[in-house]
Amino acid sequence: MSDLIPTFTAPPAGAGTDTRSSTGAGAGAARFDGSAPAHLRLHRLSDAEEKKRNRLVAQLRVAQKVNARQQSYYEGSKRVRDLGISIPPHLKDVEAVTAWPEIVVDVIDERSDWRGWTVDVDDPDGEPGAGDPLGLGEAYDVNHLGIEVSQAVLDSLINGIGFLSTGTGEDGEPDVLVKAESPSMMTATWSPRLRRAVEALRENKASTGRITGWTLFELDSTITTERRDGGGLLVVDRDEHEMNRIPVAVLLNRPRSSRTSGRSEITRAVRSFTESGMRTLLGMEVSREFYAAPQRFLMGANEDMFLDEKGNLKPAWEVLLGRVLVAPLNEVDEAPTAGQFSAASPQPFTEVLKSLAQMVSAATGLPATHLGFATDNPSSADAIDKADRRLNSRARRRHSQYDLGLIELGRTICLWRDDDLPPAGIIRSLWTDPGAPPPAAQADRAVKMITAGALDPTWDFTLEQFGLTDDEIRRVKKERLRTQGRTSLTEIIDRVQAGAGGAPADGAGGEGDGSGDGVQPPA
Repeated sequence: MSDLIPTFTAPPAGAGTDTRSSTGAGAGAARFDGSAPAHLRLHRLSDAEEKKRNRLVAQLRVAQKVNARQQSYYEGSKRVRDLGISIPPHLKDVEAVTAWPEIVVDVIDERSDWRGWTVDVDDPDGEPGAGDPLGLGEAYDVNHLGIEVSQAVLDSLINGIGFLSTGTGEDGEPDVLVKAESPSMMTATWSPRLRRAVEALRENKASTGRITGWTLFELDSTITTERRDGGGLLVVDRDEHEMNRIPVAVLLNRPRSSRTSGRSEITRAVRSFTESGMRTLLGMEVSREFYAAPQRFLMGANEDMFLDEKGNLKPAWEVLLGRVLVAPLNEVDEAPTAGQFSAASPQPFTEVLKSLAQMVSAATGLPATHLGFATDNPSSADAIDKADRRLNSRARRRHSQYDLGLIELGRTICLWRDDDLPPAGIIRSLWTDPGAPPPAAQADRAVKMITAGALDPTWDFTLEQFGLTDDEIRRVKKERLRTQGRTSLTEIIDRVQAGAGGAPADGAGGEGDGSGDGVQPPA
């Protein structure tokens, strides 16, 4: 939904308000203001809600067209636009695909490994920043948020925006269910002052693709509607959660003050270069079909040379692919002159593709080698490291932009589950550093910091500096606790045996030296 979320500092007038009358008449009674009876109004949207739904549906329709275009470039399903100059009609359907948009997106997506949240509060044992006092680690695990967030991040890179919704799970689902939503089925209104979405709409579809209804997310309620055969809408669920925020987190890609709705990585320049590359590939295919086989000619030939035994004209392919040409003398008893034209070289096309790849590289910061073109002189280690630093810097910038939505997601999970919104600033988002050195270098750095006293070996943060994953850190902590338990048990057994009165066999620690279990020697 790139470029299509209007920015409002507050919801439109009347948004989220209940226009139903609360005065005197009972259920089903007529009202002088012309509104429907109470039992009917429970099953339909209010006028303000219907107006908001219509506005968001129109916004979604525009976004779907833009998203379909962006996704066609990423998935390689974009067709070449025929300029009507050099492509024969029967070759228009030949597929020509360049994977440049996919590479531009995936090079950042592969550097975006989200690991969850950290909570900046003290645990009961007094260690700052340790433990999981808000229970967000459990929400991360049961919802497989590593996968769900990666889907929303990929949507954001392609379309400029990604969505994560929160709700109550059904039987067999997590208590708080979090899942990624397609930008082609959801839209929202972003508030630049609150820095979060203040209303959203999701389009619900059946497995056949038919639209079955919409879900309207408001600050204090979530309303689910179904589409009836007659064209009307029926409210089938109205969840009055009264959270004063919508349970939808928005991940914006490359927002700016004049374009807070985000921007796709597949920019206008990338699309233009991609189309040029596709036309070049198609031109290469046309050239291969027509000019790859050498063309021969005969000067002074007789027409009978192109007829078979029955006097019928030979097929063109038989004449073209014939390796031995036998030519009789012509009418003036002269032998025909045979010759061959040189086959067309594909080099002009490959040179054009190389130039286009260099322009994509300049526009996106990708090395040309990522786009499939290697130079005669391989890049040095310093040049490769410099190119990677730019890509890593771009990935870190995207992460800082996504943190706004991911922290809002963590706070919404706590509010949904505990009816308590955590204070702002204590939840932080955790990413794997895209520029992390190799494991051996990480371990060497961590050991030096422990030796210098900058890190404590018992901290979880120290284990992270070794490059361990979250699962590996959990296993290390379990083994550490198990080892400490064995050590404590051994010490207890030794003390019990020593207290039972048995002096050591070698006489060490016996009477007269004041050692052993602390019994003083006689005076």
